[in-house]
Amino acid sequence: MKAPPVDIEAVKNFIRTHAEHCRPYECCGLIVKRGKHQEPLSCRNISDNPEHNFIMHPRDVVRAEEHGEVLMSYHSHVEEGPTPSPEDKVNA
Repeated sequence: MKAPPVDIEAVKNFIRTHAEHCRPYECCGLIVKRGKHQEPLSCRNISDNPEHNFIMHPRDVVRAEEHGEVLMSYHSHVEEGPTPSPEDKVNA
Protein backbone atom coordinates (compact mmCIF):
# COMPACT_ATOMS: atom_id res chain seq x y z
CA MET A 1 0.00 0.00 0.00
CA LYS A 2 1.42 3.37 -1.02
CA ALA A 3 1.77 6.08 1.64
CA PRO A 4 -0.40 9.16 1.17
CA PRO A 5 1.20 12.34 -0.18
CA VAL A 6 2.98 14.50 2.34
CA ASP A 7 4.20 18.09 2.24
CA ILE A 8 7.82 17.35 3.17
CA GLU A 9 8.77 21.02 3.58
CA ALA A 10 5.85 21.62 5.96
CA VAL A 11 6.88 18.60 8.05
CA LYS A 12 10.53 19.74 8.12
CA ASN A 13 9.50 23.25 9.17
CA PHE A 14 7.25 21.83 11.91
CA ILE A 15 10.10 19.69 13.28
CA ARG A 16 12.63 22.57 13.07
CA THR A 17 10.27 24.85 14.99
CA HIS A 18 9.58 22.12 17.55
CA ALA A 19 13.33 21.50 18.00
CA GLU A 20 14.04 25.21 18.53
CA HIS A 21 11.20 25.46 21.06
CA CYS A 22 12.60 22.51 23.07
CA ARG A 23 16.25 23.64 23.15
CA PRO A 24 18.45 22.83 25.05
CA TYR A 25 16.62 19.49 25.25
CA GLU A 26 15.82 17.13 22.38
CA CYS A 27 12.38 17.31 20.84
CA CYS A 28 10.46 14.17 19.92
CA GLY A 29 7.28 13.36 18.09
CA LEU A 30 5.41 11.07 15.76
CA ILE A 31 4.25 11.22 12.15
CA VAL A 32 0.72 9.93 11.80
CA LYS A 33 -1.49 9.12 8.84
CA ARG A 34 -4.94 10.57 9.19
CA GLY A 35 -7.21 9.93 6.26
CA LYS A 36 -5.24 10.85 3.14
CA HIS A 37 -2.71 13.02 4.95
CA GLN A 38 0.43 12.53 7.00
CA GLU A 39 1.13 15.00 9.77
CA PRO A 40 3.63 15.45 12.59
CA LEU A 41 2.49 15.51 16.21
CA SER A 42 4.82 16.75 18.90
CA CYS A 43 5.33 14.70 22.06
CA ARG A 44 6.66 15.79 25.42
CA ASN A 45 10.19 14.63 26.20
CA ILE A 46 10.14 13.28 29.76
CA SER A 47 13.75 12.05 29.86
CA ASP A 48 15.92 13.18 32.74
CA ASN A 49 18.64 10.66 31.93
CA PRO A 50 21.60 11.85 29.82
CA GLU A 51 22.00 8.30 28.48
CA HIS A 52 18.51 8.52 26.92
CA ASN A 53 18.13 11.98 25.46
CA PHE A 54 14.45 11.56 24.78
CA ILE A 55 11.58 9.50 26.08
CA MET A 56 8.13 10.24 24.69
CA HIS A 57 5.39 10.84 27.23
CA PRO A 58 3.10 7.78 27.12
CA ARG A 59 -0.05 9.93 27.02
CA ASP A 60 1.27 11.72 23.94
CA VAL A 61 1.86 8.39 22.22
CA VAL A 62 -1.70 7.30 23.03
CA ARG A 63 -3.00 10.66 21.74
CA ALA A 64 -1.13 10.11 18.47
CA GLU A 65 -2.50 6.56 18.14
CA GLU A 66 -6.03 7.91 18.66
CA HIS A 67 -5.36 10.64 16.08
CA GLY A 68 -4.36 8.24 13.29
CA GLU A 69 -2.00 5.48 12.24
CA VAL A 70 1.51 6.07 13.61
CA LEU A 71 3.98 5.78 10.73
CA MET A 72 7.27 6.90 12.28
CA SER A 73 8.93 8.87 15.02
CA TYR A 74 11.30 11.83 14.96
CA HIS A 75 13.64 13.55 17.40
CA SER A 76 16.28 16.24 17.33
CA HIS A 77 19.96 16.15 18.20
CA VAL A 78 21.09 19.09 20.29
CA GLU A 79 24.87 18.81 19.95
CA GLU A 80 25.28 16.45 17.00
CA GLY A 81 24.27 16.90 13.40
CA PRO A 82 21.31 15.21 11.71
CA THR A 83 23.12 11.89 11.21
CA PRO A 84 21.54 9.03 13.18
CA SER A 85 23.51 8.10 16.30
CA PRO A 86 24.52 4.48 16.97
CA GLU A 87 21.61 4.29 19.46
CA ASP A 88 19.23 5.69 16.81
CA LYS A 89 20.30 2.97 14.40
CA VAL A 90 19.75 0.23 16.97
CA ASN A 91 16.31 1.59 17.92
CA ALA A 92 15.22 2.08 14.33
